[in-house]
Amino acid sequence: MKKFFKRLWDGARKTIKSPKMKTAGKVAMIACLMLAVSTDMFASATGAFSTAATQLSSYKDGIKSIIMAVGVLVGLVGAGRIYFKYQAGDQDLMKSMIQWGGSFVFIMVAAQAIPAMLGL
Repeated sequence: MKKFFKRLWDGARKTIKSPKMKTAGKVAMIACLMLAVSTDMFASATGAFSTAATQLSSYKDGIKSIIMAVGVLVGLVGAGRIYFKYQAGDQDLMKSMIQWGGSFVFIMVAAQAIPAMLGL
């Protein structure tokens, strides 16, 4: 199989370097060559994807806990920054509350939604 791809690559390289070949033809030839190589690689990677999916499902609870911990940290930091802005009499307090609150809610929802989207 390696000899086939080496001959294919060498022939394509000689054709591309030819002064008669136009740019569109070069692009088309490169695209076809990449498609031929990638199809072979993807065919052999099917087993690896199923193994990775099995291993990923075993880490579901750990990943969820880490995302939740990051969400709690974001919430605490946001609450502290909003408190200090309130004490300083800052005018854009509502804007900060919305930004930090939105990021906290997003992380908490993502912790629940990511495993559901991945089918874990």
